[in-house]
Parts: sequence; C-alpha cells; structure tokens
Amino acid sequence: MIIDPRFGWGAPVIARTKVPVEAVVGMWRAGEPSDVVADEYGLIIDEVEQVIRVAA
Repeated sequence: MIIDPRFGWGAPVIARTKVPVEAVVGMWRAGEPSDVVADEYGLIIDEVEQVIRVAA
C-alpha cells in the first residue's frame, strides 16, 4: 500500500494497481470473498488478503 497525493487524493491505494484500499475493504466488509474482490479490481488474492489483515 502507498499513500501518494497523486493517486486516490492522498488516501491509501494498492501500489501496483492504484485501487483504493477502502474499496477493497468495503467489498470485503459487505461479505464478498477475497477471490471475488480480487477479480473485481484485477488484484492478486494475496494483495486482497494483505489489505484485509491490515484493515482488521
């Protein structure tokens, strides 16, 4: 994850894809499994699980 004002208006984003961390966490909190979240945003399941671990 990175925080860079050029991406996501300074909110944390995933470095490789610039997907907002809050979008990933929001889908997961809504009950979506990690593989669905990963597919939705073009992420690797490991990336999703790392974000979830940090957010939890």
